[in-house]
Amino acid sequence: MDKFGIWTLRIFLFAFLQIGCNSYASMNHMNEGSNLFSNSITSDTMKKDGFEMRANRTDNYKKLKQQLDVQGWSSEGTEKADVLQFRDKIKPNFVKYSPNMEHINNLKGVLQSHQDVTVIIYGGNWCPDTHEGVPALLKVLDGAGFNSNNMEYHWVSRDKKIVDGQNTDLEIASVPWIRVFENGVLKGEIVEFPKKSWEYDLLNILE
Repeated sequence: MDKFGIWTLRIFLFAFLQIGCNSYASMNHMNEGSNLFSNSITSDTMKKDGFEMRANRTDNYKKLKQQLDVQGWSSEGTEKADVLQFRDKIKPNFVKYSPNMEHINNLKGVLQSHQDVTVIIYGGNWCPDTHEGVPALLKVLDGAGFNSNNMEYHWVSRDKKIVDGQNTDLEIASVPWIRVFENGVLKGEIVEFPKKSWEYDLLNILE
């Protein structure tokens, strides 16, 4: 093979490898959400507690994670730092929360008999209570098979006068603030902390 042929072959191989690497990286990025928790959630500890979460049952978690990813890309300064801090705390706080399986199963049954339940979460990306509580709540929702289309997360500013970057008339005293609606009617709220546990309080609101 002459020199021209050798260089042509080298260029072809380089391009082929580059495309392969880019495709691999892209696939890894796309699969990040589904793989992120699969090992941790099916750990021995979780199985021991009788609570085994499958990758296709983390829809509420993934919805929030994707929302924070988008906000992180589009924000700056303190807002960006708050978003990234919260995003990094979702996984460990989601994994470590160990819900009561009896309450989870009861909640699942109640949700099946209630046609239109919506859970609206107001949280502070800057707030340690949001960092701790919201992932735990999402684990309960995912464990009970709650439709992620009916879960909303709205971020609240430090002075609690801005929601999702817009001025609000809502009187927000503390975050996280969880509001549970059925057919558009407010059924109950959880402010900052559950009285007993996330799964128990949700069950108590809906029963």
